[in-house]
Amino acid sequence: MPIEELCARAIQELREVADGLRTADIAANATDRRMMLRSFALLSDGKAIGTDGYLQLDPVIRMLEEQFDAEPIDIFQTFDGHNDPEEGAVGTVVTHRIMSDLGEEIAIWLRRLRALCKMLQVAESRISAERLINRRMQF
Repeated sequence: MPIEELCARAIQELREVADGLRTADIAANATDRRMMLRSFALLSDGKAIGTDGYLQLDPVIRMLEEQFDAEPIDIFQTFDGHNDPEEGAVGTVVTHRIMSDLGEEIAIWLRRLRALCKMLQVAESRISAERLINRRMQF
């Protein structure tokens, strides 16, 4: 993907996420909500691209991860594998969470924010690489 398209998609996703978080009721309290909105205000207008802007997402992601961990209604485990006559049980135990509606919404936002963070990291790496190549070409 050309770097221009990557940056355009990242800026568009930043705007959509910021708009969505303004109306989403996922913050545990007013302090967390203010922190989320402040983080996205700092990322507005493409300031996040090529400037370690993705680091502004870390506190928001950590806050939502803490809320997500506190949201399960129930946790159960299942065995994913088979019984081998010689080896016994071969496989892994998988933990499943039954989440509240709020927990499901937080999970959706976490996936979206993590994807946005990766997109910003890739854009920054590509911009840095382009700058490095341009500097070397000047000599």
